[in-house]
Amino acid sequence: MEPVDPELEKRLKKIGVGSYSRHMLLCTSESCSGPSLDPHPSWDLLKKQLAERGLSPGAVYRTKCHCLRVCRQGPIGVVYPEGVWYQNLTPENLQKVILQHLVGGKPVDELVIGHNPL
Repeated sequence: MEPVDPELEKRLKKIGVGSYSRHMLLCTSESCSGPSLDPHPSWDLLKKQLAERGLSPGAVYRTKCHCLRVCRQGPIGVVYPEGVWYQNLTPENLQKVILQHLVGGKPVDELVIGHNPL
């Protein structure tokens, strides 16, 4: 591996690169959630819950996406490395995913819409 720029190395360390066990991507496009459901409260909950549980930075990396190309029954999310795809991640449902999957390691079956493990 090539030597890393000191500022880049500092940033990578700050966000925990190299220590993650899971990565959650959450679509925040309103086109898949419909006009009646704002996806941003789900994103805010994910950030807050991971920080409060000491999972971010560190064990779980989170990424806000504009589109995961499902565009239906959103907010849509996916958790890697398991590759578990979720639908309808309202704050209430996302709370279940955080507790049961991101913390407990077990997918929330009633919200799963697909699998694509790495």
